Amino acid sequence: RAALEEEKAAMEKVHTFQTSKILLNVGGHRFETSLQTLTSVPDTCFASMFSGRFELTPDAEGAYFLDRDGRNFHYILNFLRDSAGSFKLSSDVTEEQRDELAVEVEFYGLLDRMMPYHVQERIGRALLQRACRAGTRHKLQPAVAQARALVFEIGSTTPFLTDEFQDLQFVITDRVVNGSPMWAAVGGELFMYRDTFGQMMVSNESDCVEGGTMG
Repeated sequence: RAALEEEKAAMEKVHTFQTSKILLNVGGHRFETSLQTLTSVPDTCFASMFSGRFELTPDAEGAYFLDRDGRNFHYILNFLRDSAGSFKLSSDVTEEQRDELAVEVEFYGLLDRMMPYHVQERIGRALLQRACRAGTRHKLQPAVAQARALVFEIGSTTPFLTDEFQDLQFVITDRVVNGSPMWAAVGGELFMYRDTFGQMMVSNESDCVEGGTMG
């Protein structure tokens, strides 16, 4: 009977732990959430950390410390809160922030779920940038072919696109404007290209061919 009571007490402790709010200190940035949110996605760092299998010791203020970069942690937390599929990164997130976020997302075991095409995008960008530096069609054509084999979904998380273009999907073409590949909107008449000042523009085909700055 003593063993049964001990098991019951342990289960009650676990239940209390699971229904309590959780305070996190991520590299000096403090967040408040629930265990249900943190463990909403299985097979992650959080699911393991808060499984009850490990003895966790909060600090004097009741927060659990994570020695990670907390500047973009709110994106991760919002994804966990809305992991059913409606989460989208803000359009004002820069490429640098995306790369920094990807490092943290990978650490927590969420890269394939939260940023599923990040690795492919980085490889594709590297292939195309190297070919564009060479500046020859001979180098660009195979790079484009290799990039096309990767999965590109330029849309809701693309920082340089304004809101009106966020739902469009662009695919890479073998055409070059101002030394960079041109992208075409799927099922539409819009094109994305780099203008003479190096800025990404979205416009019609005639503007794209001219490489102008009016998008």
